Amino acid sequence: GCVGGGGANATGGAAQRSKARESMLNVTVSAGTTMPPSNTLFSGVAGVAARVLGDPCEASEAARVAGVSLVADLINATASPDNELAVDAAGSTNMLAALSNAVTPAEEGDANAAAASEAAAAAARNLMATRLGPSLPEEKPVATNATKMSYVASRLSPTSERAASGSDSSATAAAGGAAFEVPASALSLSGDDPVDTFLLALGFDAHAAAAAAAAANASAEATDVAAAPRVAGTLSLVLANGTSGDELAVHDLPVPI
Repeated sequence: GCVGGGGANATGGAAQRSKARESMLNVTVSAGTTMPPSNTLFSGVAGVAARVLGDPCEASEAARVAGVSLVADLINATASPDNELAVDAAGSTNMLAALSNAVTPAEEGDANAAAASEAAAAAARNLMATRLGPSLPEEKPVATNATKMSYVASRLSPTSERAASGSDSSATAAAGGAAFEVPASALSLSGDDPVDTFLLALGFDAHAAAAAAAAANASAEATDVAAAPRVAGTLSLVLANGTSGDELAVHDLPVPI
């Protein structure tokens, strides 16, 4: 628990330190825009954001939201065709750590953490796609773990090529303590193009804020997804065409995932 006035509604010295953390994030954002973009710079900026948000007892809603926005901007800048950049392992670790810290609650029902959760989940999905972007089919999957988030993403050869090479035509995706077997019928949905698999595990409800608002309007208590008996609060598995990037509509498979 939090001590010394820290918490979702910080008081005293903790409130002052919370304001100081907000200022540090603003300075970090400004400093990051004055230097030429690079993988090292972006990784360092994300690392600073992760450290600033490292104490949930002193992380205000404004700081959490600003931290997520900062990381989202770094990911978008990396993916921009104007910058010849790629998310490396160090950058992914720092970015995911910042997003994870932004949604780590100081206490149960922390509205500050909930306010940043949906944007943080969206940024994590974009991080996966951006990091996998330059990969070739059948290269080693990219993966990163943080306290509240983990992901693994793979680019697989078309099912016909996998079968012709003698490799298993199905695939496995595992993250957050859960594993999924993706059958050949799902992988074949991209035709002759590679298939990208994205598995994101979240130790929180990414829609907690919206659920809480809806529950308040309905005079009913929201249920936290993390209370469900499973390894992660939310597990999201997405398949996409590895050439176009379009998500694949997966339904009515003869062998389920």
